[in-house]
Amino acid sequence: MKIKEISERDHISSVLIASGYTTEEVAELTQFLDASVGRLSAHEELISSRRLEMAETLSRDWIVSNLRRLAISNDHQAAVSAMALLVKISQGKRILFKP
Repeated sequence: MKIKEISERDHISSVLIASGYTTEEVAELTQFLDASVGRLSAHEELISSRRLEMAETLSRDWIVSNLRRLAISNDHQAAVSAMALLVKISQGKRILFKP
């Protein structure tokens, strides 16, 4: 059996696609990763990196993961609020998601 290591790019792409981004949008957000070293200015690379980071941070996977952490935290008020949002998400209500 051959095992393939999942790259960070593969992980980010799958998270974004699962969150409703099209393959074209994912390609646009990750295209800077293909650029040759030195081809992009430091500013362009930073902007592209931040755009990708924001897209991933706003993904369903990231939101649900962080809400789950809050739901099991010792902060009872935060846990109750997180659980309420997780219930709404599981019921299919479109909160915080890309339409």
